[in-house]
Amino acid sequence: MKKILPFLTILLICASTVTAQERTISGRIISEEDDLGLPGVSVVLKRTVNANMIGTVTDVEGDFSLSGVIDSDTLTVSYVGFQTQEIAVGKQTEFSIVMLVTASELAEVVVTALGVKRQKREIGYSTQKIEVAEVVQSNTPNVLDAIIGRSAGVNIIQADGVDGGSTRAVIRGNNNISGNNQPLIVVDNVPMENTPGLTTFGRGVDWGNPIGDINPMDIEEYSVLKGGAASALYGSRGANGVILITTKRGKKDKGIGVTYNYTFKLIDPYRFREVQNTYGHGGPISFTPPSFPMSGDTLLYPGIYGTDNLILNQQGETSSTSAEFGYYGSAVSWGPKMEGQMVKWWDGKMRPYLPQPDNYESSFHNGYTSTHNISASGGGDRGTLRVSITRQDHEAIIDNSNYNRTILNFGANIKISRQLRADVSFSYINYNRLNSPMLGDEGISFSKGYLYSWPRSYQGIDKEHYANPDGSRNNQEGYPFLYVSPYLWWN
Repeated sequence: MKKILPFLTILLICASTVTAQERTISGRIISEEDDLGLPGVSVVLKRTVNANMIGTVTDVEGDFSLSGVIDSDTLTVSYVGFQTQEIAVGKQTEFSIVMLVTASELAEVVVTALGVKRQKREIGYSTQKIEVAEVVQSNTPNVLDAIIGRSAGVNIIQADGVDGGSTRAVIRGNNNISGNNQPLIVVDNVPMENTPGLTTFGRGVDWGNPIGDINPMDIEEYSVLKGGAASALYGSRGANGVILITTKRGKKDKGIGVTYNYTFKLIDPYRFREVQNTYGHGGPISFTPPSFPMSGDTLLYPGIYGTDNLILNQQGETSSTSAEFGYYGSAVSWGPKMEGQMVKWWDGKMRPYLPQPDNYESSFHNGYTSTHNISASGGGDRGTLRVSITRQDHEAIIDNSNYNRTILNFGANIKISRQLRADVSFSYINYNRLNSPMLGDEGISFSKGYLYSWPRSYQGIDKEHYANPDGSRNNQEGYPFLYVSPYLWWN
């Protein structure tokens, strides 16, 4: 009996010690995205001492309370769409747990109107999320061009082959004959129209559209809402579909993170239309064989109206109503065969009348786009902040059509209270461009006039006279520049 009493005493002391270690813990579980409490989160004790399962779930505010906890326990926190966490209890009694979104589940979440995120299976219309990495890697001049071939039913059309022009988007075909068929573009919950920036001076000039000023490196999410069902969210303006773009706001981090990106794109014109190289400048088409006009024994350069109407004779006087000598914007190739005949040209010099197979390519050269981007972001419990600046310089594939763009982007997410949050975005864009190409012009643009009217005998000699020997501008007035006389062009 004397030996049993000490043993019972020690056992009672150990039992009381274990009982004293049991306690109640509490805490709050929030989402990393909006700092709001998550209801229905499973909180379970993982232990080896007691095989009985002890656990609870969070209430509507994300709060939980759990009793019977000891120091050696581990909390297992799990929720659909978020990463499961295991947290050692130790001596701690109050817990603040931030749930991290699972990347695999995030792909099934889409952004709808006013930035609301919903499960893809919950919405009744077709949506498609475009990976932002693909938009950046495409290195396109317009973020709409980045989804070419990446979104079913979306047709992207570029107005011309020169960077910086307008881009037209149509989702699932045209819905009406006379109205606008382009989708509504919503950037940070602000609706935008994808109308081109056109100015006219007798003809339309394409200065691009506002969507081209969005920097791909500033985009956080990119989604396409297809079909007229999107109009339920945005009214009649969304009847042609909606393209949703959300810019970055920064993330919680220790300190401030700085990121620098640099991209360089080389543009090489490589494909030109096939042309004939037998007949040269002259025309129009006639049932009689074309021939050169004569001045004595000298062959004169043919005009666009055939042998009877020279555009410019060699005495400096015009013999037709137009003073243009037959350059790329007004000439055709219905003239005599090009067989190396020595012909007196518009400037009085003798040159061989030969085909110029590469004269289309003479107006193009390699271009490039250089983009620098630097951003700083950070955040804490009260909000997040991101600031970025982008500098883009573009050398166009045609002369004197370069542009540069400076973009300053600011985004912030501020938590005012548990129920109230402010989202702020600001963008400043400084865009400068030289001589944006014209649209559909038959005379002086690189469009219809260039494709159909550049004569096969054109040698580009007019390019030699744009500047004087000292580098100053050549006004090109008087003989032999009557074809560009301002009095004949504009009066």
